[in-house]
Amino acid sequence: MRELLLNIIHNTVKEIIKISPTSSDLIFRSFSINLPFITEETYLHKHAFKNLLRLFGYAPSLRERGFLIIVEWLINVDVEIQVDDVDDKSDAKSKQVFSPRSSDRQNSLSYKMDEIMMILFEYLKEQMESIENRKVLFRILQKAFEKFIMLTHRSKYTQFLIFYVCSYDPSFVERFVGRLVDWYCSEESPVLTRQTCCVYCASFICRANFISIDIIRSVLYFSLTWINKYIDMYDVQENPLNPGDTGHLVFYSVMQAVCYILCFTSKRFEQEKNGVQFLRSWDWTRILNSPLDPLRVGSVESPDR
Repeated sequence: MRELLLNIIHNTVKEIIKISPTSSDLIFRSFSINLPFITEETYLHKHAFKNLLRLFGYAPSLRERGFLIIVEWLINVDVEIQVDDVDDKSDAKSKQVFSPRSSDRQNSLSYKMDEIMMILFEYLKEQMESIENRKVLFRILQKAFEKFIMLTHRSKYTQFLIFYVCSYDPSFVERFVGRLVDWYCSEESPVLTRQTCCVYCASFICRANFISIDIIRSVLYFSLTWINKYIDMYDVQENPLNPGDTGHLVFYSVMQAVCYILCFTSKRFEQEKNGVQFLRSWDWTRILNSPLDPLRVGSVESPDR
């Protein structure tokens, strides 16, 4: 009965949009206003997002705005899960008793996140059969990444949507990774943005087995070139360097990204023609023993991303 009613509603909405295309904006606004709060039951969110994805089928003009709403919602849940996790760890360190309510809430949010992510992965898998849909969805998810994910501290799960889409086309990987490298190598980007881009770039490369060795080589080339130029710049200064100084945060982030990537991909370079030669072509002694002392300064957060 419910499915029959949904079919009637969707057919009606479809006809309304067909007669009056501008009505799609009104329909979308109504959906945005009535989207269930994060604290509401999971089944409500599942129904809401399933129907939104169905709406895209006959109102493709709403797809971009719809996905931006979906990603923003996911980010909010993602961050809530991490906040609860940090609170629990803090309680454990203080030898405090865990709150059952807090634990139940985290489990509920994690379950909710899993359910919605599965719905989205199923939708994306279906859409990837069309080359044109791939291009559109990559563009949309890249925009969502830049607007929400990249600017959010401690996101752990939401970014896997664009990671997944990238797996369908090597050119997507090149564009996505290239954009991240451009950002963290650009002096014009904010420090926090550059640090975040380092983390996501390293995380993506280390987790995705579909990334070609050529792309990994390019990332290392541009990153290590930037690192060497940075060291050159401070080698000529008269003032002594203070390792760990906040003014060098980007340097340490790029350096950590390089080390992280090498930890996960060094075997691939060993198996690749001229791979070892490429790695040995860099003056690692100079880099690692520079006055900035990159090995002494690091973060434990990168592997978590």
